[in-house]
Amino acid sequence: MTRATLKPAARNLHLCLFPLGEIASFAACLFWAGRDWRLCVMALLLSALCLNFAVHITFHELVHTSGNRNSITLYLWSGLSTLLAGIPFDGYRWHHYTHHRYNNRPEDYSSTWKITPQGWQARRCLEYAAKWPDQLVRGRAGLKTQLLAGAAPFWIHRRIQWQKILLLTFYLALAFVSWKGFGLYLLLIYLGWFLVSWHNYGQHLPVEKPGAYATSYPNRWYNFLFCNNGIHYEHHAAPQVPWHQLSADPMAPWTVGLPHLAGPWFSLSSASNLSPIVFRKREKE
Repeated sequence: MTRATLKPAARNLHLCLFPLGEIASFAACLFWAGRDWRLCVMALLLSALCLNFAVHITFHELVHTSGNRNSITLYLWSGLSTLLAGIPFDGYRWHHYTHHRYNNRPEDYSSTWKITPQGWQARRCLEYAAKWPDQLVRGRAGLKTQLLAGAAPFWIHRRIQWQKILLLTFYLALAFVSWKGFGLYLLLIYLGWFLVSWHNYGQHLPVEKPGAYATSYPNRWYNFLFCNNGIHYEHHAAPQVPWHQLSADPMAPWTVGLPHLAGPWFSLSSASNLSPIVFRKREKE
């Protein structure tokens, strides 16, 4: 086997580390449930953290580089991703499509802005993360409207439906085997997506600054370990580029000094002099 063929395999293994970490940590959580509640909680939190990175890195890359949507491989990966994420993979795919289409404007289901009678207003980070299911509700309503208008492909609806059936079957099977395991799984999904939303808030801080719809954390070692997840502005600027081909842009409008998962704690206050948090509603582009 040549060196050229080894590199893609190594990259794929790197992406697999995060869902594998989620599975291993949740298995440890189930093992310690009823034996040692402290170790059970620690394993659950670690599994939720791995779920966060699996969504932001592994499943995210699958959305952008999945290629032929009719391939058997993609069906298998999307089914596994659905079970690990706790929501339909293609629902996340559509959600992420709108995220790139609107770049954190209020039309984006995951926007860190909200529209009020006074204009656009920044969402509060803790409330934004805790109420992440609201994004699913708005995304479902938006997709239904666009399907009726012919503005969304029907195949995405079919995929979401079979993934819902897969999830429901998994829920029933897990509840039948162990109510405790079922409850811990639901808690894992809630905590994991809480971190996903918190992480997204750090990547899209709601401050009006030209071009800064996404922030960038260019630390070399962080991006080596987490598959260039820190250089998020660069990803938005070229979403078709695979993670391993991204590089930090020294001209990025807003670079931050801590990873995005820590971002909400430091960047809003330090950037408050850039512009008001509430500003006049702009015309849609």
